[in-house]
Amino acid sequence: MTIALLVGRFQPFHFGHLNAVQNILKNYDALIIIIGSANKSCELKNPFSVKERMSMITNTLNYYGVDQSKYELKPVDDFNDDELWLSSIKKTVVNFDVAFSNDSLTLRIFKNHSIPIKKIALFNRNIYSATEIRGRLFAHIKKTSCPDWKIITPLPVTKLLSKMNYEKLFNQIIDKYSESDIHNELYPEFKYLKS
Repeated sequence: MTIALLVGRFQPFHFGHLNAVQNILKNYDALIIIIGSANKSCELKNPFSVKERMSMITNTLNYYGVDQSKYELKPVDDFNDDELWLSSIKKTVVNFDVAFSNDSLTLRIFKNHSIPIKKIALFNRNIYSATEIRGRLFAHIKKTSCPDWKIITPLPVTKLLSKMNYEKLFNQIIDKYSESDIHNELYPEFKYLKS
């Protein structure tokens, strides 16, 4: 049996992630989805809790007919230490044949330890991006003009976000930033809020 690992934060899970899962499962018997930054939430780049992300992933994969017996979800915390982070993954997942990621740090860590890793074929990256979705969500709560976030987000994720009152969460996050933070070029999540 061939086992692949997919490493990501899934903040939120989107059509690009779904496409990656479907393509990986065409070539491997099983997939372990590592949900990174499991210990982070209510942050600009990590707004959703690991429990919320697990629901997003499971609901979306079920909705699109991905066989539940072919994948499992494993949360892994962030560490400010590459060795601890990799050790945590190795404890969480004992056996796998190859890992997939597009995160430059993840790619480097795995390569430095001679662990087989491949980049994920990107699916309409200019549209299907968690950063883009977060940006549209911020614009929506601030009532600024931008394309609709729902058209680039899987239906199970849009339902979960509406049910969990994402507006309150995103208002709590944006309140941590000054007007100058919001209007400078440092945070792509705020691109639709620039005046």
